[in-house]
Amino acid sequence: EDNAAVLEATRRLLAGAGYAVHTAMSAEEALVLAGTQRKPRLMLTDIDLPGLSGVELAQKLATDQSGIRVVLTSGVAAAPRADCGLPFLPKPYSTEDLLRTVRRTLDT
Repeated sequence: EDNAAVLEATRRLLAGAGYAVHTAMSAEEALVLAGTQRKPRLMLTDIDLPGLSGVELAQKLATDQSGIRVVLTSGVAAAPRADCGLPFLPKPYSTEDLLRTVRRTLDT
């Protein structure tokens, strides 16, 4: 997420639900995080990011065979999802929708 306010609000919601949360404001930062020893199990990413898009980030993670699940999000109705079959959470989202989508994605 490249919007600091949205990033922090989402981080607080997920942390409040008991998730360990690491944040990144660009796809490049997210890729560094994904390459660490304690790889995230799930990445929630905005489609519209500086540099790589969220869809490109998801595709890169898939080709790296990282095992990280990805949920795409966007506040732009016509945001390209590239029919990649990934879960999509439209912005603005409720706390319930966020937590349900994260849990469902982790459980699949």
